[in-house]
Amino acid sequence: RRGLTVDTLLAAAPTDAPLRVDAPPQARDLLALCRRGVLSVAEAAAHLRLPVSVVLVLADDLIASHHLTARAGSGSAAPAPSLLREVLDGLRKL
Repeated sequence: RRGLTVDTLLAAAPTDAPLRVDAPPQARDLLALCRRGVLSVAEAAAHLRLPVSVVLVLADDLIASHHLTARAGSGSAAPAPSLLREVLDGLRKL
C-alpha cells in the first residue's frame, strides 16, 4: 500500500486513459465518485457501501494506474493544548 488511511483524500486524476477492461465494477464506481469531487476513503466507502479495506485496495490500484491522486488527510495529530484547555473550561461551566 501507499500509506493510504481512512482519512486520505482521493481525487480523479486529469487523465483520459480508460480503465483496464478487467477493472472491477467497484473500481469504476469509485472513479466515477471521485470525478464528482474530492472525498476521503471513509466517505467513498460509505457512498459505495463497501468496507473501508476494499476501498483502500481499489484506491491503491487506481492510484497505481494514474486514475486517482491521493493526499494525506488531517491525520491523527493531537489537538493543540490551548484547544484542549478551552474544551475543558467549557465542560466545567456546564
